[in-house]
Amino acid sequence: MKRKFITLVRRELWEYKNGFITLPVVCTIILSVLLSIGYLRLAPQTEPSQAANTQAASQAKASTSTVSQSTDAKPGDANRGNLNEQFSEFSNLPVNELPIFSHIDALRSAVGFMGFSQWVIAAMLNIVLLIVILNYAHRAMFDDRKNREILFWRSMPVAEAENLGAKLFIIYGFAPLIVFANILLGSIICWLATLGNHTGGSLQALMQLLHSFAIYKKFLLFLLTLLPVVTWTLLASAYAKKSPFMLSAILPIGLIFIDRIIHWATGINLYIRTTVNAYTDFVSYCFQGINQGFTTAHIISAIPYLLLSALLCALTIWLRNNRYEL
Repeated sequence: MKRKFITLVRRELWEYKNGFITLPVVCTIILSVLLSIGYLRLAPQTEPSQAANTQAASQAKASTSTVSQSTDAKPGDANRGNLNEQFSEFSNLPVNELPIFSHIDALRSAVGFMGFSQWVIAAMLNIVLLIVILNYAHRAMFDDRKNREILFWRSMPVAEAENLGAKLFIIYGFAPLIVFANILLGSIICWLATLGNHTGGSLQALMQLLHSFAIYKKFLLFLLTLLPVVTWTLLASAYAKKSPFMLSAILPIGLIFIDRIIHWATGINLYIRTTVNAYTDFVSYCFQGINQGFTTAHIISAIPYLLLSALLCALTIWLRNNRYEL
């Protein structure tokens, strides 16, 4: 049983490794290198050169005296002169000592930069993997039927519940681990950049690697709040004859539109919009719990959606067992 399930999971990874492995790794490396270059180029030094400070101070004094002596000039000439003098104050300063960069807190220390880079990489991975997961859920069941691979699997001692479980494991088991591994990878690249900067605190920044566990947990909880969406997409993939996306996206939008028209014309409420609004409120409520901590109220509010997801999974398995032709 265990070896059979591992084989099913490996089969999914063989078919979709570009989306779940290659794409996140490439995006993480590119973003981490760009963040590291920006940090090395723009991070303010802890001890800026005294010569630059003295020069800036002298230029500021010179510009003040020049402005005070130009009261007889025309208004347009005075404004032009003031702008030129203001810009000339920073003309000889290094890029990393300009005010626009010296006030960025994330660039003031290695620890701050590590935390900043982790959240930037996590945001990128969340967007990329969410797109990959939705694309995978649309194709997972449909491609088996389109390519007639389902006939092969029907001849094997593999239950459709096991097949569906392997696909859910890819989404809820493997994808969060990919986020965790890539955040560690990106953090290590950014930490190497802190070694080349003189802000200090590179050893303390290593402790930020532990923050990857918190990001992993938040991404997993984020995916769990989307469980009804994922299971509905899998059901659409198992049922659709031509395009799972048209069924999974257009059908709910059409039902919401029909509900609005019927309510406007007859006053009858089909409660479709009400249900969708309740789910969006639930997602928003869970996002607050992800950031502030889950309570018993969050678990209780999730029970109806867990039951709905279980029902959608049961329908998907029934379709796979009783209707698999295109």
